[in-house]
Amino acid sequence: MGWGRSTKKPTDDAAVGLDINSARVRGAIGLPPVPPRALLLAGSSDRLSLAVDLEPRTPKVGQAAMGHRRRAPHLLCSNFLPALGEPRTWPAGRTRLDATAALTLVGEAIRPTVNGTKTVYLTLPGYLSATQVKIARAALEAAKLPIAGSCYLSLALASWSSPRRGSILVLDVDDAAATWSLIADDSRQLRLIGAVSIPQFGRLAWIDRLMDAAADQCIRVCRRDPRDSAVAEQALDDQVVEYLEKDRDGRPLSLDVRTEHWFQNIVFTPDEVERACAGPIRTVVDAVRPLLESSTTPPEALLVTASAARLPGLMATFGVRLPERTAIEELPASAPGEAAYGLAIRRSRGELPAGHLDSVLPRIEPAAERARV
Repeated sequence: MGWGRSTKKPTDDAAVGLDINSARVRGAIGLPPVPPRALLLAGSSDRLSLAVDLEPRTPKVGQAAMGHRRRAPHLLCSNFLPALGEPRTWPAGRTRLDATAALTLVGEAIRPTVNGTKTVYLTLPGYLSATQVKIARAALEAAKLPIAGSCYLSLALASWSSPRRGSILVLDVDDAAATWSLIADDSRQLRLIGAVSIPQFGRLAWIDRLMDAAADQCIRVCRRDPRDSAVAEQALDDQVVEYLEKDRDGRPLSLDVRTEHWFQNIVFTPDEVERACAGPIRTVVDAVRPLLESSTTPPEALLVTASAARLPGLMATFGVRLPERTAIEELPASAPGEAAYGLAIRRSRGELPAGHLDSVLPRIEPAAERARV
């Protein structure tokens, strides 16, 4: 589905859907019957990194903060979404943020792009507890975002996809965790049967394994460890992240390690990349077993978010664990934002409650849908 990109100020009747996970925010905006557009949240980008740079006197939200991850981690507040409601803080000089304050800063960064609309609907990762969801909504409301409702991402994606009778698996991976969800679809409503989250095996696990493999290869080739240089390590991290975020089409991973005194190019074939990430791949794929065993019939489909599908080795391994009849569908990167937008429209029409939908999501009745056409 092709989207335009929104640079105009929204009107009161416009609806906004925001999908938030531990790595980023994506969104969509629209006013029926005009198709939705991707919401530009960071200049010309439709992706706002959930990262706060603590170096400036006034903390700044955005991708630039990720330049501190290896070089100066004490100046970075990131991957904080799972810490909502916890006492953990990120101090830097006179600045001290907890996860709630950091999320409010993210909301303040989003606010100029949604000013003028009365309906903002959230989709959130399934590993957040009910208490954490309330905290997240309150943090964004403190940034003066008109939060009209929220839903777990898995239910929203199941609603966004084609109706199916039976059960649906959904896999999403962000920086913090991989989350499997099993959803029953009886054409009238979607019901969350169960979910399994695997903390510490999100996208960062793949990044760390590839960083370690690159360092080991560098030590074997030239007897130097790029992790001894913060600048070289950060540059290596940036290249690995770029590799994971692009469509690779079987291309190798080529990394340039550069310091003031030496340079080394390292190349991994796709098979070598998958072997380096074998641990996270096996852990994430094996975690679906309890959900499969709890289901009386094989799932009709597996919906895989783009962030999960881009991780080396995952898509190729599903066929070994899943029943043959289960169709595997890789969702586009725009799907979470579009799914959130669809629920925003339904909320604005009074079809959904203002609270958080954590277990049941009604489908649109066919008669009601025909009446709108």
